[in-house]
Amino acid sequence: MKNRVPTPTPSLFVGPPASETAISRLETVQQITALDFLQHLPDIAWVVDEEGHLVNGNIAFFKTFRLDSRRSMHQPIASLIPPEIAARLSVQHRTVFNTGQAVKSDIRVTHGQDAAMTYHIHLFPLPPAAGRRILAGIACVNKQTSEQRFSTVHATMNDVPSFEIINKALQTERTRIGHELHDNVNQILSSAALYVDSLKPVNDRQTLIRTKGREYILLAIEEIRNLSRKLVAPYLDQKSLSEKIRALVQDIRITTSLQLAYSPGFPPDDLSAGKKLTLFRIIQEQVKNILSHSKATEAAITLDKVDDQILLMITDNGIGFDPKRMSKGVGLASILNRVSQYGGKLKIDADPGSGCRLTATIPMD
Repeated sequence: MKNRVPTPTPSLFVGPPASETAISRLETVQQITALDFLQHLPDIAWVVDEEGHLVNGNIAFFKTFRLDSRRSMHQPIASLIPPEIAARLSVQHRTVFNTGQAVKSDIRVTHGQDAAMTYHIHLFPLPPAAGRRILAGIACVNKQTSEQRFSTVHATMNDVPSFEIINKALQTERTRIGHELHDNVNQILSSAALYVDSLKPVNDRQTLIRTKGREYILLAIEEIRNLSRKLVAPYLDQKSLSEKIRALVQDIRITTSLQLAYSPGFPPDDLSAGKKLTLFRIIQEQVKNILSHSKATEAAITLDKVDDQILLMITDNGIGFDPKRMSKGVGLASILNRVSQYGGKLKIDADPGSGCRLTATIPMD
């Protein structure tokens, strides 16, 4: 029997499940774009699930370890790669799944007397896929007999975290897909709606069919519009994060009965674009959770700086919940994933009838 990787502390994943169709589709798009990006890396890249089975690998992975791509899929990765690498890599995989945080390491392997190779490895969690937790790995190989043979990705890792590079590439692809859905697919559906409207029914049954057809087309247009909004990142320049949060707060106060407040404790001018977007996405996700599940009348967003940490706190006076009885939902899992990519921590304090407090801490740049 395989040893199943322990799941993280429930308090890290507690929270109301996000069940909207658009959210589930967005997770699928994230997986597609992530795997597509890894496929085009020149270095070794792979994706495994929490049981250590290979979910995907790029050309460099299969070529380096002389594997048949079709036969290798869904096999234990430890059985596919050299044992001197597999043993340490399995431990590091478990660390990522247990902590939800990225891991970097070097594994040095000696091949005979004439060559030694160092695998510069970076592991990081990906959004859940089909109910399974997965992670991605990138290995840049440095042959000791040729010190100059570093990959572009590894060279960049010394200056910019690799997940920043990957996140930027994924966001670029999501933005492209979002615009394509909005500008192209929605236009096609709008044209279809016009053709349906032009039909001349001759009896009640045909009238009903035309009405239902138009309703479904309009529903599809609205679903795509909502999805494209979630795919396309908001424009955040160096001084616009607070303005974006204020605009979100104003929209919520106008369109719902929730009294939402925002208290900025410091101007986030020096944060990287990736961290600003991460903070904004966390706020969006948790506010959506509050509106969908908490029955709260008041909520507050606080963004502050404590020592060298960014502190984001979101509280509400809703019905609360028992963290031990809550299943992990995609919404909170997504928030945890965003926080952990920057080496941060997520804490949920909640009790039935006492509301909820979400606290995310992320290191400053």
